[in-house]
Amino acid sequence: MNEDERREEGSEAPEEGHEAGDHNDTASGSEARESDVERRRRELADRLGRDEKRKIRARDRKGRSMMFGLSYFGLVGWSLMVPTLLFLALGVWIDRTYPASPVSWTLSGLFVGLVIGGLNVYYWMNKEQEEIEREHDELDGD
Repeated sequence: MNEDERREEGSEAPEEGHEAGDHNDTASGSEARESDVERRRRELADRLGRDEKRKIRARDRKGRSMMFGLSYFGLVGWSLMVPTLLFLALGVWIDRTYPASPVSWTLSGLFVGLVIGGLNVYYWMNKEQEEIEREHDELDGD
């Protein structure tokens, strides 16, 4: 068989890599692209919806600005310092009233005040964290 005959036979046969069923693959590829486009549209719509809800929530919570955050730092500071100073003052008073005591009530009061103040700070921070998570769940649940 010469080269011309091979070319003629090759023109009748499907090209390499293209089978008779490839037409269906093209159709299913088109369907796959369409479903991919639809999936992307849904994802975009979901993302835009979440962003819009977040913006609305931020607009509704206008009072919670930078000053709110700074005031929260103040709350945390006072929650720690007030019990510490109260128990420290109590320890100083006990040490002056009973000077022969083998225990340093000043240091004990400082320690107890710091522990109680730390628990108080933990309570406030945990409460704020739960509120943030609740708002986040409400935003995701809608």
